[in-house]
Amino acid sequence: MSKQSNQVKEFIKDIISIYKLHGMSISHEDVQGAFKIMDLSQENIDWMKAAQDYVDEKKDKK
Repeated sequence: MSKQSNQVKEFIKDIISIYKLHGMSISHEDVQGAFKIMDLSQENIDWMKAAQDYVDEKKDKK
């Protein structure tokens, strides 16, 4: 897993706050198709926390 910048960590923290506010979370079965909106679950929170940081990836390759 790539290291997350503070900016990405704060973004994920905000998303999880919204999950809890609405009692729902985002999930995804694979890399094809749309996201699923589901009931709040710890599994989906953990999945979101494990997101890889690709912010500024194109800038780094220049």
